[in-house]
Amino acid sequence: AFTHPGEPLEGMVAVADASIPLLEGLGDDLGLARAWWLKSETHINACRWGARAADIERALYHAKRANDIGEEAALSALLAQALHYGPTPVPTAIERCEEMLAMPISDRSYQAGLQSTLGGLRAMEGNFDEARSLWVEARTMYEELGLRARRAGRSLIPAEIELLAGNPGEAVAILRWACEKLEELGVESIRATISAFLADALCEAGDFEEARRFADVAAESGAPDDVVTQVMWRIARSKADGDSKLADEAHLLAQTTDYPDLKARAFLALGELAEARRIYEAKGNVAAADRLLARQTASS
Repeated sequence: AFTHPGEPLEGMVAVADASIPLLEGLGDDLGLARAWWLKSETHINACRWGARAADIERALYHAKRANDIGEEAALSALLAQALHYGPTPVPTAIERCEEMLAMPISDRSYQAGLQSTLGGLRAMEGNFDEARSLWVEARTMYEELGLRARRAGRSLIPAEIELLAGNPGEAVAILRWACEKLEELGVESIRATISAFLADALCEAGDFEEARRFADVAAESGAPDDVVTQVMWRIARSKADGDSKLADEAHLLAQTTDYPDLKARAFLALGELAEARRIYEAKGNVAAADRLLARQTASS
């Protein structure tokens, strides 16, 4: 899934679906935790974050019954990520993340994952100093643990923080580093997604030539069913080229998801500021909603 992103995920889901009733019959809670985790993976490409969270909750239930702290830690970090990207309101997601951070789990990769996610949520609230501090702590832990691919993949969080704070140049630098690192490591699936977000950040920074280059990288290397990558490269090219057809395609794809930020970005590509702002307000992304309100006020 990481090194050959073009291959279908149906095989993974089939394994999980076939395993779950057998594992239930055996009373194998650890096996069930892993099967529900595996089943949840298919929702990532489709950006069905609510369904991802529900499956991870099932997996977490079984991990707790199995008394497997390592499995519980890994699943908790994944749940936090689903709450961040999905429709769960920001205050609720923050409360849940803080509860999970308070759990007596000493795994530092778990702490880094939760802190980085919490940083993204704090940025949505407009608390940029705290958001940056949380990311720096998480990044330091990733570096000390040698988790280079995970740090690079998580670079969407600090880039989001800087974009919400009005610093697109910083977001570009963060995502450019991540693309280079992921290319070095051969992690093509995540690199395609990071390239698409980098292309959009370059548009925000006014560098349309470079935006086209990275949008093309994402278009060529992203899996056809990787919705976020397919939406984001289209948004970037529509901005760089003034191509309304690509903006329409991005919007149609984004509407199949429950990913508020993706939907809002697609509406913005169409020039629908009011609809994008409504989506951000429903999520509780105060920083993004406030920036759009300022743009609407300035243009009126």
